Amino acid sequence: MPSEVMACADDTVTSAKTRLQNLVNAFTAGASTRRHFPPEILFMIFQFGFDTSDFGAMFSYNVASVCKYWHDVASSSPTFWSTVEVFIDSNPPLRAIKAYMTHSAFRELDITLSRKEPDRGPWGKNEADGYEAARIAAVIQLLNPHVRRWRSLSIKTIHLDSIRVALTNCCGVASELVELELCSSRNELLDSRAFRPLVAELETPRVQELTLGGEVISLATSWTVTG
Repeated sequence: MPSEVMACADDTVTSAKTRLQNLVNAFTAGASTRRHFPPEILFMIFQFGFDTSDFGAMFSYNVASVCKYWHDVASSSPTFWSTVEVFIDSNPPLRAIKAYMTHSAFRELDITLSRKEPDRGPWGKNEADGYEAARIAAVIQLLNPHVRRWRSLSIKTIHLDSIRVALTNCCGVASELVELELCSSRNELLDSRAFRPLVAELETPRVQELTLGGEVISLATSWTVTG
């Protein structure tokens, strides 16, 4: 019986995903069909898409960019904008990040900065990425004014330098941060001369779980990054 129930549940989820994709395809077919459904129904569709990871990063921003009608519905719920996932393999979508910061209002933020291909640089697998740190810095500078709303922060890079640069650009009191993850796939420095001491301070009084290089450390006291 349990296996039959699970099979039925899987079929239901698959069917729902198919129906959602069909609706998205219909909506994007033309301006008239985009407004065919009332906002309450469209909101439910967006909620399903937001709750389903299969639709990828920046789902809320992508649907809000279709037309003004979609934008108005999607931006009406701060919850849709409280999960921020940014890929740093190439130039980050700074405009989208600003939209997430605006529409998330006062919601706590779950932030992930990572790469689509963790070990692949711009020229191939296991190659260095000399601009990764600069891209990370640009993203952190947009996120840092909202540091008091961070609930979780995960940074996964190729280079250790990029982790250092990310922390250098973090400052203030992350009073709601409870989970912090810092991982780099290559722990050697690109340029030791550029590896300067930290010049900023990030206070994390509520962090309960710190992950460094894949190792989880449970913290009984607060943790501060300081120069």
